[in-house]
Amino acid sequence: MPCSLPRPIATWRCRTISRIVNTGIQQGGVENAVPQAIRRRQMDRLIIFLSPENRDLVLGDHILVDKNSLDYAEYVEKYSILESEPIYVLNAVDAAEMVRLNPVIARALLVVSTLEQAVANPAKAVEMGSGLGFDVSKIPAGTDLFGMRNYSGRSLF
Repeated sequence: MPCSLPRPIATWRCRTISRIVNTGIQQGGVENAVPQAIRRRQMDRLIIFLSPENRDLVLGDHILVDKNSLDYAEYVEKYSILESEPIYVLNAVDAAEMVRLNPVIARALLVVSTLEQAVANPAKAVEMGSGLGFDVSKIPAGTDLFGMRNYSGRSLF
């Protein structure tokens, strides 16, 4: 599956979504949509689209690691991006918990990826939006879609 995300930081998402499509749709079984580590900025985007229950589930199964964390030295060897920004690392979870996390993370990743592609390519956004049932051309130029917050406590999707 070709990936047209414009930034190198999106590489892991591209690979994850490609695997979900390849393994999940084409071969009949999703591998695993839950990344071992994710940038805090990306997690902040994902949780916008989660219900309060799913937000608690996802955040409860991850630990935020930054330069002040006691285990920083251990994680920075494995995740070099930690030198420049905080990350969430997946806790040790059992298979049952992974089964609970997979659809939650996969759906949020798909929404975030779609919105990022729409922002990066407004012409393509109109095409994508029609497939989703809304007209993205109505979104004012320059709108920070990820700056929006769901203050009602209800899921945006």
